[in-house]
Amino acid sequence: MRTLLIGDMKRIDKLYCWLEKAEEAFDIELIVSENELESQYYDCRIEPIVALDRVIQEKYDIVFVCSSFYQKIEKILLEYGQNMNNIVPEKGVCKYLSKADIMRYYAEQLNDSRGALNNECIQVDEFSYCNAEISTFGDGTRLTIGKFCSIAKGTSIIVGGEHRTDWCSTYPFNEMIEEFGYIEGHPASKGDIIIGNDVWIASRCIILSGVHIGNGSVIAANTVVAKDVEPYTIFGGNPARVIRKRFDDQTIKKLEEIQWWNWEYEYIYDAIPILQSNRIDQLFRYYDCVVQKRRK
Repeated sequence: MRTLLIGDMKRIDKLYCWLEKAEEAFDIELIVSENELESQYYDCRIEPIVALDRVIQEKYDIVFVCSSFYQKIEKILLEYGQNMNNIVPEKGVCKYLSKADIMRYYAEQLNDSRGALNNECIQVDEFSYCNAEISTFGDGTRLTIGKFCSIAKGTSIIVGGEHRTDWCSTYPFNEMIEEFGYIEGHPASKGDIIIGNDVWIASRCIILSGVHIGNGSVIAANTVVAKDVEPYTIFGGNPARVIRKRFDDQTIKKLEEIQWWNWEYEYIYDAIPILQSNRIDQLFRYYDCVVQKRRK
């Protein structure tokens, strides 16, 4: 397809690998860039954005707009006779990708949106989004968040930073007064925080060090989590307690067994309509008849 690329060059360069994976051949004839006039990957002609009205006189089969000014650029393109159906944002490339690559595309977008969230003491796995405030204290405590987790804004995750209640004073003299920096053991920690897969933590929760939140659990808003939460449990209240299990024990055991979050992306893609329903028996049948069968 005769192809035009418009927008931020970094975003256009990121689009390159997806165009390469596409099941359609894209003939990139021109790039109109908002900033850089050099690309890491493309060898076609590159023009500055100020030349847009001059260089878009010809028709293109598809125009990818990789810009924060999508609507403005779309309006200009339409004024110069481009077909509205041919103008797409960069995510429009998903139409030409395999199911597995579509999942990888969105996983990459989420990973990029997390910025520097992953570091030596924080690990956030694929598809999880975390809007929490995470406090670390350099005491070696780690936070691990599994796949497909939803952590709402207003939540605080306190990775370590415990004050010593077994010492004569809880005050951190060694942190506040340089001369006593040689004293070790403060701040303290009750251990790593491990948040499983497919966990939903609602707004304004507080997660303390040393807790393990099991797969499929739900933490109700305004809950302080100071102890472990079993898989597929709804946990909340003040004081915090188990409200109920999401499913019966046999169903939970099967969900833990199939671990849908670890399936190959193609299987997850096909299962999404089931995952977003209450058809658990159908999910189990899909696992037994499709996932397991194809793995053998």
